[in-house]
Amino acid sequence: MLGAPLAFAVGVVAWRTRLLPRWLAAVSFLAGLGALASFTFITTLIYVAWILLLSGYLAFRPCATYNPAAP
Repeated sequence: MLGAPLAFAVGVVAWRTRLLPRWLAAVSFLAGLGALASFTFITTLIYVAWILLLSGYLAFRPCATYNPAAP
């Protein structure tokens, strides 16, 4: 249950700033709901799957190209 604020915060920041894809922001909200209902085993698995998905995306996303000439 304590992970729900983290999932919701990641979802809000990702949705507003577009640091992460929109689909990952939407999955973050779903994981937040899963963390709130952590008294069942299936919803706990949703939260754990979100942690693994987010970690994998952040570890293996393509590097941003740096272009100093861009305005």
